[in-house]
Amino acid sequence: MPTTNALCAWPIAHDLIAVHVIDPIQKKIPNVGLIWLTDPETGPVKLVDTGSSGFRSAFEAISRRHTEAIEQRCGNSDIDLISIDANDSVVDPLVRCFRLREQRTRR
Repeated sequence: MPTTNALCAWPIAHDLIAVHVIDPIQKKIPNVGLIWLTDPETGPVKLVDTGSSGFRSAFEAISRRHTEAIEQRCGNSDIDLISIDANDSVVDPLVRCFRLREQRTRR
């Protein structure tokens, strides 16, 4: 996860909030049969069977590990993380985050 490595080097004097926008299909791939997937980082194209429960389980596990890694890196770097579902409004997560930040600064 190269982009998260930069978080560790962020100057302490700055206040940083990370926003993780999650499309539900990134968490759970639907059973639509055979599809071609392209790795956006390395480029190879691969034919996969989304009808395979093993493939879907592996996909979901990779997605969970990716999200957990983002949460851990942000937490370790004292960076607030706002997770937003791409199908929902951004307002509620943003308001929740800023209310929590406000409560922390009052202490």
